Amino acid sequence: MISGRRCLAAAGLLSIMMVSAGCRVGCWEEGFVCEFFRGERRTMYERMAHYSVEDQWKLYQYGVRGFHPPFLLLGPIANRGDVAARFAVGKMQQARDGLDYWMVLIVFREMIRKRNVDVCGRPEYFDVLVQGEARVPDPGWRKIYQGVLQHMCPASALAAPGTP
Repeated sequence: MISGRRCLAAAGLLSIMMVSAGCRVGCWEEGFVCEFFRGERRTMYERMAHYSVEDQWKLYQYGVRGFHPPFLLLGPIANRGDVAARFAVGKMQQARDGLDYWMVLIVFREMIRKRNVDVCGRPEYFDVLVQGEARVPDPGWRKIYQGVLQHMCPASALAAPGTP
């Protein structure tokens, strides 16, 4: 008889294999997105750098929804600095669900980590993130969003303007 742990491990491995095979064979996005994900995984970061910010976002979004979480795909977008930050602001304004908001927030978090955009110190970015928190429709996603935003921008940055 197979133990519960082994059964769960086998089911997990089978799920990973099925998802991986499905992502390589079946693709619900535009042709270039499918081609990108059919390429070698070890060269994704380098290959992604050659796309426009808009196409990078499509790849990132497909990666989040198809592979969750594709942190490998954050770097090329975050490396674009203010160009990508302005693009992400537009995506925040178009967001429909918790995952859309989370994707934008994580891109900004990566920009902070790379220190190439002062997200917390620039109102054109920070204010959008704060407003986005209130617009997240699902309470569970909103709580996740709040936690990430508070971690990104310490309490002093979240205080009202003019407060120490």
